[in-house]
Amino acid sequence: MNLAVELIVLILNELDIKAIHVCMRVSKSFNALIKNSFCLQYHITLLSHGFIDGPGYLSRYPTTSSRQQALLDTEDSWFNLRPRMTTAIKEGNRCDFARFADGVWATYGSHQGIGLCLTLSALPSILAGTGLEDLTIQSRIIKLEANFVDFGVEPRHDLLILVEKSTELPGLVSQPSLSMNHFDHTDRYLSYLFHLRTLSQNRRHPKASLEYIELCIPLPPTDGENDQHFLYEVSGPVIVILMALKRNGTLSRSYLRVFNWETGDVLLNHDGGDRIISSFAYVTTDVLMLAEYVTPLTSDGPAPQLTLWSLRTIDFKLRLVKLQTLRLPPVKDGKNFPEYKDELLTLDEFNIVADSGLTEDASSSSPLCPFRVDVKNRIFLVALKIYMVGLRDSDDHPEPITFSICIPFTTILKAIHSGQLLGDPAMQVLADDQNDFSSRAAGDYQRDVKSEECEHIGLDWEDWGGQGACLNETNTNSYDFSVSGMRCSYLHEQGRLIVMDFSPSAIKKGKDARPIDIGDVQLWPKRPRPGDLGFGSELFDIKTRGEEVLFVQTEHHLPHAEGVIIDMEHVLILNKHNVDVWMM
Repeated sequence: MNLAVELIVLILNELDIKAIHVCMRVSKSFNALIKNSFCLQYHITLLSHGFIDGPGYLSRYPTTSSRQQALLDTEDSWFNLRPRMTTAIKEGNRCDFARFADGVWATYGSHQGIGLCLTLSALPSILAGTGLEDLTIQSRIIKLEANFVDFGVEPRHDLLILVEKSTELPGLVSQPSLSMNHFDHTDRYLSYLFHLRTLSQNRRHPKASLEYIELCIPLPPTDGENDQHFLYEVSGPVIVILMALKRNGTLSRSYLRVFNWETGDVLLNHDGGDRIISSFAYVTTDVLMLAEYVTPLTSDGPAPQLTLWSLRTIDFKLRLVKLQTLRLPPVKDGKNFPEYKDELLTLDEFNIVADSGLTEDASSSSPLCPFRVDVKNRIFLVALKIYMVGLRDSDDHPEPITFSICIPFTTILKAIHSGQLLGDPAMQVLADDQNDFSSRAAGDYQRDVKSEECEHIGLDWEDWGGQGACLNETNTNSYDFSVSGMRCSYLHEQGRLIVMDFSPSAIKKGKDARPIDIGDVQLWPKRPRPGDLGFGSELFDIKTRGEEVLFVQTEHHLPHAEGVIIDMEHVLILNKHNVDVWMM
């Protein structure tokens, strides 16, 4: 059967990079067709860097070759960690707190002569060709009439979320799933209003039927003050909110809420009880990955673990259905977390760092950018910060040890379809009963589950991490990590910016790079490498390294930096007051 060349190119353009390489070995004619097609070569270049094509026609990029050249220039800048242009946001780091999303740097704080305000700064873009005239970043100030405890920006939806702590008992109109019975057992509660505004004009969002959505949390009967930490992400009309309570600097309780921010409907309530959800990330539009552990940690209880959940509509209600459990590496010498030799392991941070907003449709991405990150080719970073406390000397001041676990999307996908996919009745019952999300702890439900059945739920480290994950000792705070596509970055001690690139293109470039001769010694600064276990080889019982996930590491010295954030084409360097902006 003879097919037109154009039709063959269209078919090949739907394949992944491995399948295309197989096709190149089918025949000489296929090999020549793929090598001589600008369209297919651009497609291969995109996949090897972890991207997919962007909008159809762009006047700035009229041809396939112009798009490919833009991609190669950007990636070459990243590989050498040399910006093509630089600018700065003056006083951009003088604030109470800040957010960064889709090229917008937003800060909240008091401005001289104005009072409390929100400052929005749109970053210049080489790829989109915006803001390059004089590289002066123009900021817009929004005066605020009330004091807010947190905020979020979602430029894709022109959405500004302002979080206000309510001082009165919340009404039950916007949270019909709640009843007064939730407050019968305690007179202590927290109530927050999530105001839904437009980012462009700071007005009530036209897609939101309610001015705000209301979140009410009954506090556990404990003494002392509780600090609140929010984490939320928007995917289409759905917003997932994680609220974690901290007491004496330690997470003590967590609450997961899912709303439809356009209608104001409460889709899901979950109180973890003794099971703390410290972080979450979207894997796909309907799959969440949670970082979970039980407090207090005991040797006969479950160790910290990652869990994968599906958001499914069952009987016209959104349910949280468990897909898989991913256990972390076990402690050596047959010990159970938190026991290690003559010491106890204290979990200080357990966070998932990932790109946000990537699970949405291409129409929501930048309309001027010629390509975008492929959701199927990205990295999830799990930061695990541990203290080792000596049992004999309680006055010791232990140094923390931080490990990063970089997990490719494909590893998560394989894990979902591996092993026994058994649901966790504790979580499912809580998710099913929206009207009783706080009266019973997870442990009450867990007693109904056979212990031998629980022991076989999920995958051990060797079954999933050994099939494709990168464990690395990094020794930095979890908030110093940043992820964009297949790149992870963090600020190491003494101001060392480290960028880890997991893309196939960077690996190939690293393998082809030449060594640098320094005297009689040859250095390979770009050679692909696996993770450096460091002290992890002494702490964790890792039998085999499994399938090595390689990356190319690039470093840059930033002696005055307090933090670094990256996206597809920017590096934001947070200094004492200003924010330096690199355009790659």
